[in-house]
Amino acid sequence: MKRITFLLCLGCSLALSGRTPGADDNPAGLEFVFIQGGTFDMGDVFSRGDADSRPVHRVTVSDFYLGKTEVTVAQFRVFCKAARRRMPLAPEWGFQEDHPVVNVSWNLARAFCDWAGCRLPTEAEWEYAARNRGDSLRFDWGNGAPSGLAGGNVADESLRAVKPRTLIFEGYTDGWRYTSPVASFDPNPLGLFDMTGNVWEWCADWHGPYASGPATDPKGPESGTHRVLRGGSWMNDPASCGTTNRFRNRPKNFYECYGFRVAR
Repeated sequence: MKRITFLLCLGCSLALSGRTPGADDNPAGLEFVFIQGGTFDMGDVFSRGDADSRPVHRVTVSDFYLGKTEVTVAQFRVFCKAARRRMPLAPEWGFQEDHPVVNVSWNLARAFCDWAGCRLPTEAEWEYAARNRGDSLRFDWGNGAPSGLAGGNVADESLRAVKPRTLIFEGYTDGWRYTSPVASFDPNPLGLFDMTGNVWEWCADWHGPYASGPATDPKGPESGTHRVLRGGSWMNDPASCGTTNRFRNRPKNFYECYGFRVAR
């Protein structure tokens, strides 16, 4: 796998220093994209999602950095060796170094972030970035059907061939039955890859109902039982893969379609 470089500010501050840090600033060689903050309408702006994605509410997000790709198997392996941890359970297709790591719980994703000097994105940051700073984008490629590289690794015709009852993006074949190498498809307008599909991505927040009023840099409820996941995966249909769709699970749980990306 080609070397992944790393672009972020020194320390945990999000303030711009005017300097491009080197790859040595991060032991896993993570690459970040700067996301300029702004204000947007967060939630089910398409009026087709689940009740937990409503009400649509006004949110302001400050500047931040978001991982250009999902954390890969190779990057996670560096963490496991340094922290003397075992790798997560390998999926049925086996670990491939340039694919996103899977079978990662929220707790384990958080441990990686603590080690790497970063964090999980908030749910508001994730949606703001997936929607190109708040545009009305249903998927990271736009509002229409996926096509070739202008698409993503989602439930497709090749998955239906082995799981006939699976709901899919009808008529679309993305070339991968399970996970794909990160950055296999075109990035969104901000330069972020796989914001739709490949693996579900853990967010920092506890899952809970949205507040109806405006908020600045919301971090979700103070407590809860389930953490938020976003973006859908290789095994999910259009309803699940939407940029405003929310999923949740207990922080200790993991599956072959769960991964994560990091933020600063």
